[in-house]
Amino acid sequence: MDTRARAARASVILDDEVFKDAVAKIERTLIGEWKISPDAQSRETCWHKINALYAVLEELKAIVDSDKIENN
Repeated sequence: MDTRARAARASVILDDEVFKDAVAKIERTLIGEWKISPDAQSRETCWHKINALYAVLEELKAIVDSDKIENN
């Protein structure tokens, strides 16, 4: 798959309302769990999960941005 097609698919995913809702729900859940975590290990686990979620979002955004840079 070429860069333009990958960027188009990544953009569709990022703009999808179901995807956005799922990401928001996961984020809220993890932050809620983090706030009530009974110990440092539980908080750290939540932190790693939140960062993994953000890494997925950043990678999708990077794919879109890469195409913008490449085709301008």
